Amino acid sequence: MNKEGIIGIYLTSLEIERTVGIPALFSTAQAILESGWNLNPIIGKGNVDSNNIYGIKWHNYYKEDKNDYVEAVTKEFVNGKYITITAKFQKYNSLGDCIRDHSRLLLDSSLGYFQCLFDYRKDKNLARNVQRVAKIYATSPTYANSMMSLMNDVKEIIANMKNYEIEKEEAKTSMVSQGILKPDGSQDYWEKFLSRKELAVILTRFNKARGGA
Repeated sequence: MNKEGIIGIYLTSLEIERTVGIPALFSTAQAILESGWNLNPIIGKGNVDSNNIYGIKWHNYYKEDKNDYVEAVTKEFVNGKYITITAKFQKYNSLGDCIRDHSRLLLDSSLGYFQCLFDYRKDKNLARNVQRVAKIYATSPTYANSMMSLMNDVKEIIANMKNYEIEKEEAKTSMVSQGILKPDGSQDYWEKFLSRKELAVILTRFNKARGGA
């Protein structure tokens, strides 16, 4: 099990969650489901490393290079049974590029994912979100159940490896998700000092988030 790699994906996914709202727990669990506990990326013909840990099929939506893919053998669930096929998968320069592309796919309304995320932002029903995304993302009938089980496993791993870096990133994400902090996109947002007026606004938001007047 690549625990350090799992933590790295979780931390990157927390940053994405703060920006667009895709749950970091979801993104981390899906990476494990698609690439195994050792986070093995898809290896294409000729032993080419794709840096693809999400099993993302070749789409070329965000790339100019029409040949930026690898071909690999995979299994698909078709007409009630698994079959083996050769398919094209996206090839990335880094794992970070793959994680970011994964988030862009989940925000793509033409693929059907965005409505799932939009509804999750309103009701915070992660289990239902997983069920809906799974029906679009994968052909496996057990995909959603596997995701739910893996999210519980990831929670346990994170809890056992908790350190200041993880706590700091989780705290930032929690404050943003509750509307207490609203990053302005500047690079120094999380490092700059607060004025008393800014602190007063933050404390007021915090009080409201806790159900205060």
